[in-house]
Amino acid sequence: MKFIAKKPDGIKRKPLRTFSEMAAEFGVTSGALVRQLQLHPDGAPKPQLTHRSSETRGRATWYDADAFRKWWKSIPRG
Repeated sequence: MKFIAKKPDGIKRKPLRTFSEMAAEFGVTSGALVRQLQLHPDGAPKPQLTHRSSETRGRATWYDADAFRKWWKSIPRG
């Protein structure tokens, strides 16, 4: 039996962004963005979807772009 996932009619989902896409949007490196998440964890966005590859042992994580932008604007700048 083949399983096919279907999205119910009428449900619209926002596009998600990867961590590196968000870092590029903010003009910082992934390492700098990780550091900001460590320094300012209050209100930090949580991953919406995480995929771990069994073949390459890699991981991809997607975030809600609007929540990430809201958090980014809220953190203090030095």
